[in-house]
Amino acid sequence: LEMQRRVVPMVTGAFREENKSFVTVQGAPQCGKTSALVLGLLGASAGPMEAGLRAVVLSTSATGDFRKYFDICAGAHPARLECFESESRRVQFEGVDHDPDAAFTGGDPVEDLQRLAKTLSDGAPTVIFGHPVRVLPLLREAPSWSLNLGTVQVLALDDAEETIRLGLMDEVCETCTILRHFSQQKLRHIIFSQALEHEARSMIRCLRNSLLRQQNLFGIRAHRTQARARSVNHYYAVAPRVRWPAMLAALHHALALPSGIIFDDESNEARSRARSALRSHGVTASVWNALQEQGSGARAAARDSAMLAPSQGPSFHLMPSDLVVLKVDLPQVRCVLHFEVPRRELSIYGLRLMCLEQNSQKKAIRKGPVGGRSLSVLFVEEEEVVRELEKTFGVQMQEVPTEMIVSGM
Repeated sequence: LEMQRRVVPMVTGAFREENKSFVTVQGAPQCGKTSALVLGLLGASAGPMEAGLRAVVLSTSATGDFRKYFDICAGAHPARLECFESESRRVQFEGVDHDPDAAFTGGDPVEDLQRLAKTLSDGAPTVIFGHPVRVLPLLREAPSWSLNLGTVQVLALDDAEETIRLGLMDEVCETCTILRHFSQQKLRHIIFSQALEHEARSMIRCLRNSLLRQQNLFGIRAHRTQARARSVNHYYAVAPRVRWPAMLAALHHALALPSGIIFDDESNEARSRARSALRSHGVTASVWNALQEQGSGARAAARDSAMLAPSQGPSFHLMPSDLVVLKVDLPQVRCVLHFEVPRRELSIYGLRLMCLEQNSQKKAIRKGPVGGRSLSVLFVEEEEVVRELEKTFGVQMQEVPTEMIVSGM
């Protein structure tokens, strides 16, 4: 009861704007953490909790206890629960002992999507509870099925120390990145773990930083986006948004930029306006919506290139960051341009850079304005964003010389 008395208000408060974004709860096994989490979620659903997907709970444990507590209170709340449990792969080889923690498998992603879509169509507040390796594919495909992730307010991680032990932090961090990107509200994180000794508490601090930075700081791939950022030439230009297409066109004509991707998260309409503006300045541009092509950015690239005559030269393709967050298969390019970076999601800048080609030093050709390195150009309305990105990725960004973009001003 003491655990529930302390935790339930924390969970319920996570759905209020004034609550802090990261809460850690530690306790001994069987002390009531799971029941407190369920009661907190149901307490929120009985109040101002709106329809749609409201919370995602990741856990390596079976769904039995969570569902049991949820069903006990089924008649007193409107919320719906969808569970997506995973099982250990039952594959053995003669002479080799089976490792139950080696790998996991889940159900059919299409069936999972159909089940979730049906539940959300009922219009009730919905909670997902499931294993990270099964929930992550579900969330990756959800936007292409027109399932709204913008209503999610809470990401909870149960049995955090077990998740880390099983090496599942990549899945947890990617789930966090997807939810934070699509959520229309500030995402709250609630972490449950066993009571840890002082020496082990650094593990929870590392977990907190991993989620807030949306990078797995436990694994060998922890700094892959920083490493990519350090291999790229970074430039920026500060001006009102309406001037960006003209400035990009002037920069393109001055430097003969290679074909590239322009990331713009403003709206579909903003991307269409930018395309028209670029074309009016003699730059070949198109808008991609690869989600509607069932995740095939490569097919979109091939189709778009086939429509262009070789004499038209390099072309630029406007798209939302959704595609890199969901790991849609995008072609590798030499040039990435950014029409703004969301202030609450600076890590998106690093994910966008993963579309850039990586040339080894031996193969790099020292010619042109950027040598053999790929190029990243950021257009912003406030220079403060540039300083924040420099600090986040440990890079130095150079301002584009005025004489190169004077015709766009």
